[in-house]
Amino acid sequence: MQLPNWSRNLLLRRRRQREKSARQELFAPVRLSLRKLEERRVLDVSAAFMSGVLEVEITNTSDVATLQDSGGNVSIRDAGNNNIDVNGSGSPPIAWSDVQEVRVRGDAATDQVVVFDTQLSLDAGLQVEDTIESTVLADSVNSGAGITLGSDVVLEEDIMLVGTNLTFGGSIDSQPNATHKLTIDAGVGSIAFNGNIGEIVPLRGLDIQRAVGGVTFGESSPVQLINSTDPITIGSSFEIGGTGVVFNGGANATLRIVTTNDDVTINGPTELQSDLSINTGSRGGDIIFTAASPIDSEV
Repeated sequence: MQLPNWSRNLLLRRRRQREKSARQELFAPVRLSLRKLEERRVLDVSAAFMSGVLEVEITNTSDVATLQDSGGNVSIRDAGNNNIDVNGSGSPPIAWSDVQEVRVRGDAATDQVVVFDTQLSLDAGLQVEDTIESTVLADSVNSGAGITLGSDVVLEEDIMLVGTNLTFGGSIDSQPNATHKLTIDAGVGSIAFNGNIGEIVPLRGLDIQRAVGGVTFGESSPVQLINSTDPITIGSSFEIGGTGVVFNGGANATLRIVTTNDDVTINGPTELQSDLSINTGSRGGDIIFTAASPIDSEV
């Protein structure tokens, strides 16, 4: 059965219109406004909040996400000091009191940094994935659960970390041209260090108050230096329990503990998985293993 002429003509006209529209779209000039370019760039840092969890992501570029407090609400800014709208433009502000957990991830591009420029109190924990190159701490963190900082950490102030099962995936240093103290209370949990401490810029003291589950220097990656200008104390408030204090500098290597004429105190059973050297300076600081600190090599 053949279509009537009017029907064939109608279909032909429609096909020609579609072809014409396709050619126009293909060769149409690209128009990008400055506003559109800015919106696209801002999306390199994004944030979402749902069910008490604040997720921050850096993608496709080197950028910085700085978390701050703005009148009790979450404020996030990128390297260009642009405000990042949590849950997108026009969404209502998120109160820090509603945030129970913070998760930060990147996509392993170089120089992706997260800065915590406000004190955090989190019921469900803090996690910065190892795809973020560096975490900058400018204030303390109090967590009712774990704290995982998957890559290098820089201290911009004296920092207190409270949580359970704290894991450091990379190195820990003070900021350039300054030294800062790191104090940790792991409660009934444990602490794992997996990078050198104070290698680039020394700490101004390391105080591990409590870790019922144990403290390991070199859990998944060796630690070969713990460097501080001021005292280093492992177990200042309570004896370290669980696995005790474990030192692992790697195969055929030495883990060095160094202070500038200040004490090194270890309070808890100690296991050497590599050689250990402690140097408290030319003018002398004391090296103290308490009565609760028998020393053994790895079995």
